[in-house]
Amino acid sequence: MDGSLILVSSSNSYGDQVPANSLITDFMKSLEGTDIPIHVLDLDDRSYQYYDQHYIGGQYFSGNEYFYTRLSQLTVGEYYSIRTRSLLSMLEQVNHRISGYFKSLEVFVQTDGGYTYSNYKLNGTGGLVYNDEAFAITGQYLGTAPFIITLFGQRADGVVFQVSDTLYENDVQRGDSSIRSVWAAYKIRDLLGQEKSNQLISQIITTSIKEQILTEYTAILVLEPGFVIPDENGEEDNPEFPVGLDPDLKNNGYSLTVYPNPVTTSSMVSYRINASAHVLLNLYDEKGQQVSTVVDETLSPGEYSASLKAETLPSGVYICVLVIDGKIMGRVKVVVP
Repeated sequence: MDGSLILVSSSNSYGDQVPANSLITDFMKSLEGTDIPIHVLDLDDRSYQYYDQHYIGGQYFSGNEYFYTRLSQLTVGEYYSIRTRSLLSMLEQVNHRISGYFKSLEVFVQTDGGYTYSNYKLNGTGGLVYNDEAFAITGQYLGTAPFIITLFGQRADGVVFQVSDTLYENDVQRGDSSIRSVWAAYKIRDLLGQEKSNQLISQIITTSIKEQILTEYTAILVLEPGFVIPDENGEEDNPEFPVGLDPDLKNNGYSLTVYPNPVTTSSMVSYRINASAHVLLNLYDEKGQQVSTVVDETLSPGEYSASLKAETLPSGVYICVLVIDGKIMGRVKVVVP
């Protein structure tokens, strides 16, 4: 006595108001005593001129659009048209609807000796949560594993429930830097949406620089790790770390790439030089300290590659620098997850 129906059709035979309403009335009578939503996938892709459309209730409808719209509304289903969505998108959306939903769902996470904070729901809109969708949140936490996860929710039938589970250390998969970047983007968006004050702006700038995400307040700041701004006398705190390209030698046929990047165990550093020269490829950490030399030799013009080993490097962000005859010709950010 329950379930869902999916109507897939390319017909335009019931576009007029009279036959459409008659058919809807008969069909609704046949559904008495049941609670079955009807979802409609309208594949009618004909091009209708205004004089071919049906003007009903102050609105124009193409093909069977009026019939399908009313049928889905009366059964609390959904109507999708190939005119506004692809077939794949329609199938994905209707799959959400027939899978069932929670009226509300909240997840709370505690740690051993701590708690989580600044949590953001990645795919949440505050509305229904469908059963076939992942519930994804990102946040920060204090404490250590195990993580105690508690779900509170209300099912589609109105029943309120609570479920708890525990994730121990060996159940937890460590996230990479991209997860932190996602959290930081949500955090900054949250801050930007609040009423402006000097304290708030200061927090936005601090978070922006720390997480390397540009905002309207930090668009002119240099966020590259290890970049050193010269003091008033033009001296750098760390003169050994290359802070930029030689301004006279940009775009002169030199190139530098690292693939794959992020680097897990090793990557290939590819570079091109346009004249015989002494070539240095150095790797620097976020503090501007040199951690390794990948290449140190005199080479003829051409394209070259070298192996960048990362097995012994701590996780973090590094800068690979190409130096030709003592002049910096390229820099690439390298991520070690």
